Amino acid sequence: MQIPMRIPMEIGPSLPDYLARPEFAQLAVLLRHTPRGAFAFAVYNTVAARDGVVNALRPLVAPLPVYEFTLNRDQQNTLAYLEKLPREQWDKPAVVFIYDVERSFPEAPDSAWDYLDTQRENLRAHPHSLVFWVTEKGARDAALRAPNLFSQRSGVFDFTVATPTHISEMRTAQTSQPVRIDEAADLDRLTRLYLGLLDEYKTETEPDPALLADLHGKAAYVLQRAYRYEEAEAHAEAQLILGQKLSDQRTQAEALYRLGDVQSFRDDRDAALASYEQALALFRAVGDRLGEANVLQRIGDVQ
Repeated sequence: MQIPMRIPMEIGPSLPDYLARPEFAQLAVLLRHTPRGAFAFAVYNTVAARDGVVNALRPLVAPLPVYEFTLNRDQQNTLAYLEKLPREQWDKPAVVFIYDVERSFPEAPDSAWDYLDTQRENLRAHPHSLVFWVTEKGARDAALRAPNLFSQRSGVFDFTVATPTHISEMRTAQTSQPVRIDEAADLDRLTRLYLGLLDEYKTETEPDPALLADLHGKAAYVLQRAYRYEEAEAHAEAQLILGQKLSDQRTQAEALYRLGDVQSFRDDRDAALASYEQALALFRAVGDRLGEANVLQRIGDVQ
């Protein structure tokens, strides 16, 4: 069984390695032609490759609809992906990419697979092909901790990038993307992106602290927009600490501004005002008039 490999032109005539592999074509065939849905595990080691595969698969599985669902500490139930689908789609074929299983139980990571294993029959009740994006460790943990689910897999597809320089280039390109949120899907995508990049950089021996500070700030912003205030506050504080270590007043100002926003949304007015006042002084010290104006507006809103 074959399908035409209609790779989007923007990928270019020279495909990235992870798209040129047989696994990519095999996964596309599986998703497009399986009659009753399937469980697949897609292994990645950089979010750039993961997102590249998803974007390239979309036209290949058409006309099947494609959905994305991200697990997190506030949403640990994989079956909740059904809420993303129109009701009439529950009993029709579709492709669903499942992200961040490994991050959904931060205090007890193994529990994510234990919980998922109990859901196998409920997940099989719908004709949807579920692609679980996992790290190499996640694939091993799935086999050990979710044997009932893993035994029903239709395949494990390797999209890891082996060359360190390629990984670095891809990460840099992803990190430099502007924060733009036009719809709810953008919020989910950017949250996955920034948290995933932070996880990747933590594995490096000497990650760039300025780059980490920027990513923590972006993560704080999108998590705040997603009403995940506790996590947003933690990332704003991490950005502040890095800014202090770098003696970077602008980074500290941005972190305090974000911290004030989170505290304001949590109705902690005194803490928010204290953060805004510190941010204001730092923005003025570096001559950032726009930052100063934004903080003054926030202070007026809180008072």
